[in-house]
Amino acid sequence: MLADGIRNLLTGTYFGGGALGPWSALVAATGLDPHHFGAVFAVLGLAWLVAVTGLLTRAPWGWWASIAVGVLTLWYMPVGTVLAVVWLGLLLLLTRAESGGG
Repeated sequence: MLADGIRNLLTGTYFGGGALGPWSALVAATGLDPHHFGAVFAVLGLAWLVAVTGLLTRAPWGWWASIAVGVLTLWYMPVGTVLAVVWLGLLLLLTRAESGGG
């Protein structure tokens, strides 16, 4: 996401070329232009890096940041949605395992 967002900011295009994914219909429905959504991708990509770093270093905010970026990525259909659901599921399993619940 970070790389795609930066590319869009610099060149006006996304990796992959051609038509945008299903996520673009959601963005367009809000009145925004999905072809100029690079800043959102860059910020969300950076947020993922920060959240994962927080989680791996066991920072007190790491788990909540990881949940937040997972939820914020659900709109990015189809790949982002699938990865976000898997991510959120893994976080919940990790929490359950650490609490001794399974």
